[in-house]
Amino acid sequence: MTKPFKNLGVMLGYRSTDYIAGTLPYEVRNPSGDWRPYLPVGEQQYGKEDWMDCVSRSLTNTIEIQEKQQTGVESNYNEREIALGSGTTREGNYLWKVADYARKTGLAQQKTWPDSNGTFDEQYTQPTSDVRAKLNAEKADWKLKWDIKDEDVSYDKKSLQYHLKHAPIQVVIPGHA
Repeated sequence: MTKPFKNLGVMLGYRSTDYIAGTLPYEVRNPSGDWRPYLPVGEQQYGKEDWMDCVSRSLTNTIEIQEKQQTGVESNYNEREIALGSGTTREGNYLWKVADYARKTGLAQQKTWPDSNGTFDEQYTQPTSDVRAKLNAEKADWKLKWDIKDEDVSYDKKSLQYHLKHAPIQVVIPGHA
């Protein structure tokens, strides 16, 4: 008998076009596979309600970790904008959908459009036109320096240990990213 779980924001599903491990070039970037020294400052994923944006937050965390490891600079990217733009719903979002949106549009800084600390609906209101223009400019600048590549990896111990030497891994546990 399995215990039911509560969905906290991740929707499962793959596409035939998703990359499987081994498609993208592999490079040992962190020989220990321990990314803890590069962890970003923690953030809350909810205000008055759960914003169901764990997929956006876990994606930006993996990017912030890699940037800090490669440059020594700690960034804090805007999950609110990614969650809104990628179509996060009260049921959450797909890993591929969030990654595709961020890959195509880039990332902006958290301070430009902070979390609402309010309800789901308050969190997902559109930014004002001046804030949107600033977000778009930051995202375009980010894309000049970085890109996002992703692939699915097997979740057996040997595979995880191998791939953690290349990059931090965005992980899904039942109902949560």
